[in-house]
Amino acid sequence: GQDTRDYHGPLEIVPAHHLVDAMSPCGLTFDSLPEARLDSFRERIERFASENGHPHGVDDWKRLSLEAWETAKVLEPHEPARAGAALAFAARFAVHAGEPEGATTLLREAPTLDVDAYPELHACRLIARATSAIDLDDPAHAWALAAEAVAACEALGGSDRRELLGQAYGTLGRAILHAGSPAEAEGPLRKGMDHHARVCPAEAPRSGCYLATCLRRMGRLEDAAQIVDAALEALKPERWDLHVTTKNYLHLERARIFSESNDSAAAIGAFELVCRAQSRDSSYPRLGALRGLASAYRLAGELARADEALRACLAVGRAAGTPRTIAR
Repeated sequence: GQDTRDYHGPLEIVPAHHLVDAMSPCGLTFDSLPEARLDSFRERIERFASENGHPHGVDDWKRLSLEAWETAKVLEPHEPARAGAALAFAARFAVHAGEPEGATTLLREAPTLDVDAYPELHACRLIARATSAIDLDDPAHAWALAAEAVAACEALGGSDRRELLGQAYGTLGRAILHAGSPAEAEGPLRKGMDHHARVCPAEAPRSGCYLATCLRRMGRLEDAAQIVDAALEALKPERWDLHVTTKNYLHLERARIFSESNDSAAAIGAFELVCRAQSRDSSYPRLGALRGLASAYRLAGELARADEALRACLAVGRAAGTPRTIAR
């Protein structure tokens, strides 16, 4: 609004209990406001699904989270199921922005659900809560929530089961992996990838990336590389919006496999490919690639470039206040 510190004209304060009361002294009416139709807010939810598959910086994820929250508040009195979906997106975007605590708050803010009336929304919230718990470094809670999400999704039917079951398996695998049990995580992660390959192929490369990470952490570098190569091959037609983000993450995983195979030259090339795909150091996976480059350059004896990459990582941490891995 206008800065009134140097304003010397008359000022009248009028009590206003409702928006109408505040508008009236200004000569405004509801008819003069731009029309906001429920349909436009319903359409936002479809756009949120697309945005979730694109790479964004922290500020854009925060903006999208606020927009999704606003959408939920508008739809809540009319269509609680859609409002819940919007809140779930608001929570996901908050996680992407590196604010899992905010995501947890958003999920608490969601109205109490009739699980029998909205089973798919209940499952969606469980997945979002498990994801938040992973990023809050609470793997035991994440594991329990994700296991509950898998059970809830397996009880669904039709398109709801198709869309959510693979996510639930993937989230369970990630929670187990975060708990330090990659051998146990492989099963759920493979189930998630296989489910997506059968019924939702656009999601299969993303699931493959999680599985490759699991295999790499078990020391099965060749198996992990095969999964990454197959996923990148599946993305070549570039038919889906989510390929933009997933491709970057797959190249990041490929670089880490090279690094752990002591192939520093190949690792540097793959890490640099990820960095070129995004312009801001705070964006992820570019930030992860910068961390990898700092180590890979040092192993290759390129100390000046290693220090440069490390300084870029530290600058992101200082700007954010507390260094944090920005989750997907």
